[in-house]
Amino acid sequence: MYILIVEACERLCYYTIYGGQVYFLRDAGCDFAALGDGEYCMSTSVASSIRSCFRLLAYVFPIFGGYLADNIFGRYNTILWFTLAYVIGVVLMAVGALPAIVDTKAGPIIYLVGGFVFTAIGTGAIKPNVVNFGAEQYDTSDPVEAEQQKSYFQYFYMVINIGSIFASVWTVTYATSKVTSEGPGSGFFVSFTIAAAAMALSLLCFVLGTGKYSAESKARAQHKPMVSIIRKHLTHSLGTSHAMKGYCSIIGLVLIPVYLVLALVGSLVGDAQPTFMQVGSASGITLFGLIAFILCVVSTLLIIYCHYDNSWIPELDTPQGSITSADVRSAFRILPTLFAINVGFNVGYNSMDIYQLQACQMNVQAPDVSWLKSFLLIPQIPGQLNGNFYSLGNNASIIIMIPLFEALIFPMLTKMRGGRPIPRKSKYILGFLLVVAANMVGVVIEVFRRKADFVPCPGDWSAADQHNYCKNGLLIAGCSSQPMRTMSAWWTFWPYFITGCGEIMVNPVLQEFAFDEVAPKLRSFMMGFTLVTMGCVPSVISALFAGFVPNDMDNGPIIWCYVINSAVSVVCLLGYFTIAIPDKLHGAALEGSSIKAETLG
Repeated sequence: MYILIVEACERLCYYTIYGGQVYFLRDAGCDFAALGDGEYCMSTSVASSIRSCFRLLAYVFPIFGGYLADNIFGRYNTILWFTLAYVIGVVLMAVGALPAIVDTKAGPIIYLVGGFVFTAIGTGAIKPNVVNFGAEQYDTSDPVEAEQQKSYFQYFYMVINIGSIFASVWTVTYATSKVTSEGPGSGFFVSFTIAAAAMALSLLCFVLGTGKYSAESKARAQHKPMVSIIRKHLTHSLGTSHAMKGYCSIIGLVLIPVYLVLALVGSLVGDAQPTFMQVGSASGITLFGLIAFILCVVSTLLIIYCHYDNSWIPELDTPQGSITSADVRSAFRILPTLFAINVGFNVGYNSMDIYQLQACQMNVQAPDVSWLKSFLLIPQIPGQLNGNFYSLGNNASIIIMIPLFEALIFPMLTKMRGGRPIPRKSKYILGFLLVVAANMVGVVIEVFRRKADFVPCPGDWSAADQHNYCKNGLLIAGCSSQPMRTMSAWWTFWPYFITGCGEIMVNPVLQEFAFDEVAPKLRSFMMGFTLVTMGCVPSVISALFAGFVPNDMDNGPIIWCYVINSAVSVVCLLGYFTIAIPDKLHGAALEGSSIKAETLG
């Protein structure tokens, strides 16, 4: 229970930051009065790229957090100290959003230091450990608890979405509720302060649960050679007949930090770098983004090529108590699936960032009910929701559908299959189909959105309110500074909902896959790698496509973003079919690193 509360609070905090990041960066650090119509302090494309890189950092640090937990501090201490760093980071972000600071050049700098250093490191370090820490509280020698452990990953995923609901409904909406033609106001400061309080509560709950945790999960890790042994297995192969695969594997792995750094630098350089293919109000593809994308594709293909068959990895003597050659193979065995599934699904999943911006140029007015507006923490005028509010559809689908699948649908299908569980491959396929369907719904919504009329400015508003919230007689959305269309933003609830249903079939299943298939000595380290492939690699690809996200949805190739995301998902799913590995049977370790594609189920 303590662990679930910890993660629910962390998700509230993370999605408060992530959901409001584009809006903060567009509105902070400059003189609003000097901006022209439809202009921002930072373009939507650049702000979206920076947000992609914040996500990238939050998902690259898990590999370091996993290493620290497995090899130095242990999971308990790693979670404890990096949660504290997380709290410090969010406090700094709140300071950068203070009304007296947010309009100065210092505001965004303090915000970025808090977010890109303390917060990104904090969330990244605890991500791979909290899920494993909770799973290790089960006694797997008991068949009942062993089965409960498998369901734990789904319910863990459900609970963290309960936390993110608060960000969708309240904090992100409140962040932009104070934005006027005069400046960003105090909304960002209040929402980040709430996020900081949530992380402080998370830290407190984790400490209070100390006496309930198993001794094994609280133990300090014993230092043992890990990375050096993995490297030794790869370099030793260079002197064998399998040298080509050894070289390709090393190059593929070394390229990962290279393209991640390039993507990060590119997002920080922003408009100062050359750009290509500018379309409408979209800023186009950046030079750094393009190079990072190319290296990312090359790296991914090399890793999949080398490790769909691991029979070439040599058998070596390793120090007693350290990881073995079998452990190394168990780690490399999961890489092709991690890359193919995570890249393919999460590029399509990242279209949720577009749904949010799309909603902001639809009718985001809340019902004209005083108590409801008070409940949602939005002012009576302009009485608008944030586009992120409709991501409630994603959270709702996960919270509703996980118990339905776990308690009803999966048991029923298992019974129909003569007691055989639903294979992971079938879940992945369904997840991919759903995320592509969500993108296509996004296309349909955009077609109808552009045909809708604009919302006129209410005639009974005061002159001051019309000045703040209207332009040329049209009502402006606070989360976009563009005129709203009459089409209700509630339509975006549905692609969010469909994406959430797909998410259930992929992300928690992959986490369970990594936990179950990898040797215990490498679990946190490889869970960190799982999160790198889940968040970082897709973010590099999405950051390139973010160059086509326009400041004004009416003037840019937003439909093509949906189409490209769907195409990437389809290509990766087809690629996965060639490298799929069978589910582990009855918990027996498969030395079958030479096993190639098989039909599952």
